[in-house]
Amino acid sequence: MRTLVNKVQDQIQKFNPYMQVRGELAYNLFYKTFDVVEANTPELLERVHRLRYQVFCVENQGYEDPSAHPDQQERDVYDPHSKHALLIYKPTNTALGTVRIVLPNHNALNQSFPLQNICSEPTLHNAHYIKNSCEISRLCISNERRAEIKEHIAATKNSFFSQDSTKSRIALSLAPIGLIGKCFEMAIKNNIMNCFGIMEPHHLQRLVTVGLKHRVLGENIEYHGQRTPFTTNILETFDHTINYRRDVWSIASNRGVTHKFATALHKYQQSEAHLARLKSN
Repeated sequence: MRTLVNKVQDQIQKFNPYMQVRGELAYNLFYKTFDVVEANTPELLERVHRLRYQVFCVENQGYEDPSAHPDQQERDVYDPHSKHALLIYKPTNTALGTVRIVLPNHNALNQSFPLQNICSEPTLHNAHYIKNSCEISRLCISNERRAEIKEHIAATKNSFFSQDSTKSRIALSLAPIGLIGKCFEMAIKNNIMNCFGIMEPHHLQRLVTVGLKHRVLGENIEYHGQRTPFTTNILETFDHTINYRRDVWSIASNRGVTHKFATALHKYQQSEAHLARLKSN
């Protein structure tokens, strides 16, 4: 529940010019380089699945079996009830990364998410929580295409990055933030506030370092190496990052637009819960 402290901090940030400038610089740098789009057409979905094949079957051999995907498009049983996104490098229209949110399966809530198959933590099997949750899944950046983009930047005369290679490193380092921000946007559009996930511990720690608020779900799990299962609340993460890392918040929240939608959804859900309690009394 948002507190008075949250509201006071929001007001302070409105009058903090350094934080605002930092946020604007990061936002402009990222979106001058990349676009993050929801893959909601057959053409875009094909690019998603081909990129996943590239990452999970070619670049990371042993993660998925290439022979199971003879059309070179990696898919699974969760894709039909998922929303997908693509990270596009604008100058060459190259698909660099992708991610999906797996939505609740209301016909079989305990079979909603991949994580439910490998983690027995009670939250993952709580029907009420599952209905308001999704799983961030298949988050990936292609190493091969990242290298191609670096070569393109180096070879392009008079490019935005030509005089300062630091800009390209910063923009590429922000790529996962753009994808996670799109996950949050797609979740809020589907009236979902909580996201499950599972990551290598060092990748999760990087997200925590830039502002992710999360709760670990039990012990690490052996799944293609050690992985940490967790859950995060979108509004709590936005409320934290706006004060902690304005640059990350600006990209992940689309300059605050998704943050406002998350706040509105929270108020609506609180109102619905209050009405439900009144009816039960």
